[in-house]
Amino acid sequence: MSYQVEQRVKNKIYVYLIESYWDRDKQQARQKRTYLGRKDAKTGKVVSTKKVSLPKSCHSFGGVFFLKQLIKELKLDQILKEVFPLIYEKYLYLAMFKILTGESYYLYSYWRQDSYLPDEANLDSQGISSLFQDLGESEKSIEEFFSKWIAINDAKTSVMFDITSLSSYSENNSLLEYGYNRDKENLEQVNIGVISKEIDSSMHVPLAYRIYPGSISDVLTIENILELIKQYKLVLSNCVMDRGFYSLENIKSFHKKSLKYLIPIPFSTLLVKD
Repeated sequence: MSYQVEQRVKNKIYVYLIESYWDRDKQQARQKRTYLGRKDAKTGKVVSTKKVSLPKSCHSFGGVFFLKQLIKELKLDQILKEVFPLIYEKYLYLAMFKILTGESYYLYSYWRQDSYLPDEANLDSQGISSLFQDLGESEKSIEEFFSKWIAINDAKTSVMFDITSLSSYSENNSLLEYGYNRDKENLEQVNIGVISKEIDSSMHVPLAYRIYPGSISDVLTIENILELIKQYKLVLSNCVMDRGFYSLENIKSFHKKSLKYLIPIPFSTLLVKD
């Protein structure tokens, strides 16, 4: 049961909502009093005098929160802090931006303003370029990160290697060369080889990468792959590749190292024709 009561204080009338309820603990009827507002003497209407607090700002939270939890679960922040103790958080913020938006880094500052991030995440285009330049010149630190990352992921089995090519208009990258372009673009390119660990049939964790000149074909990268596997002390029991890796020298290399392999043979080879 509920009803309203009016209380006059000097020349003003205040209205309250009274709600009756049964208190089970005290075994008696009690009342709850809620303030509704002040009664207008002319219109008789109840006008609320409560101040409404409007939000001062609004930030996107969900995506950043999810990635922070994932980073913590993977212990990625822990390893980055060991290798890059002074700037590791900035690398994480830049990675979050790329994962959540896929946009170019000159748009980072706009994303940061809309995201729930601390002031330390504020980076302008010049600062980002400087960070990436320092990172590119820190080969020793990068290798240290790869070693720690591989160790924490226990990547001793089910290791895979794949190559992708990135085309570029850059005129200042010595690794850019003309080669077989999968996207049929008339541009110089750089090849990136990535080692990954299989978690299940649909998910892999990247472990390390190597950058190769754009003119190097898949056939010539087998030795690079095997050397990379050896460097990180990974166990490679089976090699599964596409036909772009086929050559007689590669087959000999697999046999020499006692590796099992599965590779399709191009129809243009004499072996298939025979």
